[in-house]
Amino acid sequence: MKLRNKLSFVAISALATIAAYASPLLQLDDESTLQAVADVTLAWEDNVLRTSAFEESDMYVQFSPGLEFRMSPKSAATTLISYRHHFVRYQDMDELDADFADLGVSFKYDSGVILTNAYAKYRESYSNTYGIDENNDIFGVLTLRDTTGFGADLRY
Repeated sequence: MKLRNKLSFVAISALATIAAYASPLLQLDDESTLQAVADVTLAWEDNVLRTSAFEESDMYVQFSPGLEFRMSPKSAATTLISYRHHFVRYQDMDELDADFADLGVSFKYDSGVILTNAYAKYRESYSNTYGIDENNDIFGVLTLRDTTGFGADLRY
């Protein structure tokens, strides 16, 4: 039953990904759009707990739906605001299932003489590790990490 639920999650995620890239949700003017986006990743890890002492392998699926707002992508000044939410589900190690956010803003200006890029981003992520209970059983532990980044460059 557990495998059936995981496969259903993969199938629904894949269909949502195909539908998300179909067309913009909202067209504000000739060039500004609000677009639904999604990605699906199916992967196998040979050392989920990241330790040589207690190697565990598992398969996971990650579904990442989100929204992208693009302002004037064909003009000299363009802006992109994006948000994604990542859902990670492991086949066997349910304690490592996670969901986290990803938010970003980027700006680009290209006059033909000057090229400027700037960005700001925020991302939540989880690191897998392990714990040992009183019966010496191994279990997965998630550690949340928040990352914020800023950057800019100018070329002449």
